[in-house]
Amino acid sequence: MSRRLMPLLHPLHVTTLLTLLLGVLVEAAALYLLLHQPWLGIRVEPDATSGFVKVIAVEEGSPAAGIVSVGRVLTAIQQGQAQVSLDQTLSLPAFFSKTHADYQTYLANQTTIYRVLSNGNPVVLRDSQGRDYTLIPAQTTPLWALPRGFWVFSGIFMLVPLVGAFVWGYRRGEVATRALLVGSIGHYIFFMVGTLNLTKELAFSGSIAEWLALIEVISLNVYIFAFNVLFAKYPNQVAKDNRIFYVLGALSVLLMLNFQFAWIDLPIHNFLYQSFPPFIMAMVFSYQQVRSSRADPINRTIARITQFSIIFPFLPIMLLHVLPLLLNMQPLVSQDMSRALGSVVFVGLGIATLRYRLFEVEQWWFKVWLWLLGGILVGVIDIVLVGLLHTSHIYSLGFSVIVAGFLYFPLRQWLLGKLMPLDSQSVQDFLPTFSALMGSAVSREEFGQRWQAALRTRFQPLHITLQAQALPAATLAENGLHLDVPNLYGDASLRLTGKQQGMRLFGRADLKTVTSLLAIARIASNASDTRQQAVLTERTRIMRDLHDTVGAKLLTLSHTLPTPRHRQAAQESLQTLRDIINLTLHKTPFLLGEYLADWRAETVERAEAAGVKLHWQIDPTLEYLQLRPGQVMELLLFVRDTTTLLLQSPAVTRFDVCCDREGEKLTLCFKSADYPPLMIAHSLNFT
Repeated sequence: MSRRLMPLLHPLHVTTLLTLLLGVLVEAAALYLLLHQPWLGIRVEPDATSGFVKVIAVEEGSPAAGIVSVGRVLTAIQQGQAQVSLDQTLSLPAFFSKTHADYQTYLANQTTIYRVLSNGNPVVLRDSQGRDYTLIPAQTTPLWALPRGFWVFSGIFMLVPLVGAFVWGYRRGEVATRALLVGSIGHYIFFMVGTLNLTKELAFSGSIAEWLALIEVISLNVYIFAFNVLFAKYPNQVAKDNRIFYVLGALSVLLMLNFQFAWIDLPIHNFLYQSFPPFIMAMVFSYQQVRSSRADPINRTIARITQFSIIFPFLPIMLLHVLPLLLNMQPLVSQDMSRALGSVVFVGLGIATLRYRLFEVEQWWFKVWLWLLGGILVGVIDIVLVGLLHTSHIYSLGFSVIVAGFLYFPLRQWLLGKLMPLDSQSVQDFLPTFSALMGSAVSREEFGQRWQAALRTRFQPLHITLQAQALPAATLAENGLHLDVPNLYGDASLRLTGKQQGMRLFGRADLKTVTSLLAIARIASNASDTRQQAVLTERTRIMRDLHDTVGAKLLTLSHTLPTPRHRQAAQESLQTLRDIINLTLHKTPFLLGEYLADWRAETVERAEAAGVKLHWQIDPTLEYLQLRPGQVMELLLFVRDTTTLLLQSPAVTRFDVCCDREGEKLTLCFKSADYPPLMIAHSLNFT
């Protein structure tokens, strides 16, 4: 039985179950706190105009039903001599208190409001027009009265530690996955406490509010510290000295202790030092990760994803929500939006840590950056026009859209062409270059070489490696670092490494591009093979006709001409015709060594018949030099004509033949040993 249960004890299963258990406990504790709170049946939110709170909903069947109407601005709650102002700080987290005195005032107000609501006596709510509403609070909150936002955000936040547990289960033993798991748990607890504060009707008791504030600060520091460890250690170790983390941890502990025991008030704002410095340090670490990953496309993509994962959610949160609150201004982003954005970061970090489909995420990363840039541009222009120039909202929005249209879209196209030049080039755009490369190829070897040249031109890889295994179709390898492409004839494959000189990863679009180019190249190669076969067939027929007609007449002349000189000329013409026919029908490469051996045998035979000695000296490295048919015929005629000329001279009793190559020039030379000034040479230029 125990053996059957062993597979269930996989670390991934254990971690997931423990995470679910933690979530169940946190959700149960949250429900217990909310359901055991006094209940009036109203939902309020901060009112920017008055500085107090506005009623946004009244539950049917609640104590406030039929008494308080939606839209009323409430300024105070009163019971006897006890009165508390219902200002905007009512819905702010406790750690947002500027000083320790403000924090103690917050706790005192929470205690007073909770006491007047829970003693069973009527309470009075006063609105901005001075009207009073007398209500008798219920001592518990019904389950159905909890707002939908509580259930929605509870479910969203519960997914965060599950992502951390899932990633850790698949990549155990790594600092990055441990940091992600710890950070996700801290994030979950921090935002669940925030959800409790937003879901409560007016107040918790002072002790509960104090404990919730302490838990919120501790979980915030834990997940911010874990984030900094993750950004500093993954994918590269940009912070190699671990003492920096001891310092960061010690500072976090000091800030938490200072929050709890109220030692000193920090300059500007107490919460400023728990938020902005760690965020700036995480951005510095992410920037260093991108810089240190320039030579590694995969690590660079991971670094970009992690960088975007922190900047995209937290930059709007810090600049548009946290900073205005610290400066006693109205936040430009709601708390619900801030909470939703704060959870998005774990999607990117989970993908980066798992290295899941990085070849697709890379393009998504760049396009989302452009989208974020456009949104920020519109927002900044609108804020400047409204906040500084006091322009009408209608005109400012229209002007910001027009300016963004004239700036953003041209800039977007320019950036796409500058940073992603290969992705902005379609197959149709590349076809003229591709046709020029493949159009001049004739043989299968040339087509194979031109195919490699086309791939090198289109994708600009670091290098191309020939692989022995055949592939039915192009595939991606190692998260897009390699692109494996079949060769034209299906008997081998090519591996392209590092797109755009290692700056990019190959993606699905590249698969489609190379598949289209491969199909076109194979059509061209097959058409060339068909054309060459037709040409060879026709050439064979013509050569046979020449041999049967002209050759037969030359053979007859070689036997019937009256003088030996004329008969020899006819025989040489017949031999030349046969050589031309053989060269024309020749299919294998024309190697110089093979023809030099034939020419030597023929020349030796003619020299011995004339009583002349021959010394043949050829560089062995030239044996595998490939020639064109015309070059072979040119050298053959030179050898025969020069041999004839030398043998006709009675003063020549010995001659030397040498062949060498200098650069792109091949030289074949005949020298007379009896008369050194007599030297005849012929050169071929290979350029």
